[in-house]
Order: sequence, then structure tokens, then C-alpha cells
Amino acid sequence: MNASKTAPTSSRVDGFRAGYSHERARRRDRAALTGSMVAALALWVVAGLNAAGAVAIEVRPGEGAGWNPALDFVVLGFVALLLPYGIVRARHLRAVEAIEQRLPDFLADVAESGSQGLTLADAIRTAARGQYGPLTPEIRRMATELNWGVPTEEALAGLRDRLATPLVAEAFAVVGRAQATGGRYPEVLRRVAHDLRATQLMRTRRRDMMRTYVAVVTLAYAVFLLTVYVLAAVYLPELLTAGASSGFGSVSYLVGASVVASLFLALFVAVIAHGVGDGIVAGFLYRGRFAEGLTLSAGLLIVGWVVLRFAVAPIAGGG
Repeated sequence: MNASKTAPTSSRVDGFRAGYSHERARRRDRAALTGSMVAALALWVVAGLNAAGAVAIEVRPGEGAGWNPALDFVVLGFVALLLPYGIVRARHLRAVEAIEQRLPDFLADVAESGSQGLTLADAIRTAARGQYGPLTPEIRRMATELNWGVPTEEALAGLRDRLATPLVAEAFAVVGRAQATGGRYPEVLRRVAHDLRATQLMRTRRRDMMRTYVAVVTLAYAVFLLTVYVLAAVYLPELLTAGASSGFGSVSYLVGASVVASLFLALFVAVIAHGVGDGIVAGFLYRGRFAEGLTLSAGLLIVGWVVLRFAVAPIAGGG
């Protein structure tokens, strides 16, 4: 082996084109969260100015400044906060799951190569010729590092640190200890691969069971939204008409219009709260992580907002 292989430079190793990187994913998550927060705060500032009557920026023309346009921008602020970060975070978690899904296959192939008498390093090089989906670039990077003379323990630690997912960390901690067992490492790797598959199977079964609860939460929101729509589209206009024709004068009518507008705002706020809360709860039930519900929250919120603001006639006094 020549000197260039036994003494690789860090730039050559770091420059190897890799697939998933935990650190890159974390930077994307932080950037998406920061951008979402800035956009949400800007929209909420507009909402506050609308509520105070300082500006009259309308989503639905003809209302002027007031609470209805203010709540429009509150909703848009929540959507800006939840949707972009939710999409980026969901992609991150899906990438992690795709990597963890193929990890048992790689460990089993390493164990199979090791059972033929190869050292762990040689077994990794042999297994790296296979295809492991999104895990393949990192496996081949590790094999390249081994070819350049990087110690096996260091190459394994580098892969673990770059991926940094819970199952990867746990699996490669065992692999590192298996390195010390010499010729017995294939048996250890087979057991690790079996345990990983069992863990992933339990996750899959849990999600299959939780789909019913997610459907129940979504259906409950739909029923709630339908009830709110009936109240806002039928009951409140009738209440307003009854107040206007009561015959007790304009003062009674103004009080009635104010109460009806307040009731509409209460329904609007309830839709916002349920949309955000129900989506997050559904995501947590499905995958055990609140981040999984952010995109669903944004979707429920958009549907509720469109129904109340564009499928219901404007409530007099609501602006």
C-alpha cells in the first residue's frame, strides 16, 4: 500500500460525496424554523396593526381594519410557521427512517462476509458493493476511508456521527464492541440486524394501529367545522336579522350586531385552536413525534379558514 493511501488527508475524506448528513439536516431544520418564525412574526405584526385600526390590509376586500382581517393574518402567520418547517422536518425524519430501514440489510451482509473469514474492515469493503438505498453513499464513503488506511473504529465512529440517528448510534456502538471479539463479530452483527428488524416491525405495527385514531381526530375536526359553518352561515345571520327587526331602535340593533360579530370571532378562534391542536395530536399519535403533525395542522387550519372566510357571508360588524 503506498503512502498516499496510508496517510489520507482530511480534505480528501471530507470531500467524498455523501448522502444523508445529520449535521446538514439539522442546519436545514434550523434555517427553515428561523425563516418560518420571521415570516410568522411579520404576519402577526400586520394582524396587530389591523386589530388596532392602524392599517387596513385585507384578505377579503371590503371589510376595512378590524378583528376579522386581523385574524386572517393570525391564521396566515400560523400557516407560515407550521407548513415550511413541518415539510422540512418531515423530510428529515423520512430520510432517517429510510436509512434505518436499510441498516439491518447492511449489517447482515457484513456478517455474511465475515462468516467467510474476512476481517471486519474487509467485510465492510465487500458489503459496500451492494445497494442500500440512501445509506449507500455513506457506506461507500466508509469503505473508501478504510481503503485509505483509516482505522476501522474511526471509520465506524465517523459514520455513526454523520448519521447520528438513534438506531444507528445504538447499532454501531454494538458493532464497535463486536470489533473486540475478533472472529465472533458475524454472530453479533446478525443479532443486531435481527433486533433492528424487530424494532422496525413494532413501529410499523404501531402506525398501522394509530391510523384509525388519526382518522378519528380528522373526522372530529370535520364534524366540528361543519357545525361551526352551520352556526356562522345560518344561525348568526338569522340572529342579526332578528335584532335588526326587533323594533327597539337603532341602539338595540347596534348591540345585536356587536354580539353577533363577537360570536363569529369566537367561532373563528375556536377553528384556529382546533386546527392547530388536532393536527399536532394526530401527528403525535401516528408517529410519536409532535413535528409529524405540523403539516397536518397547517392543512386543517387552511381548510377551516377558507370555510369561515370565503364560504360564509361576511358578518356585519365583524370588521
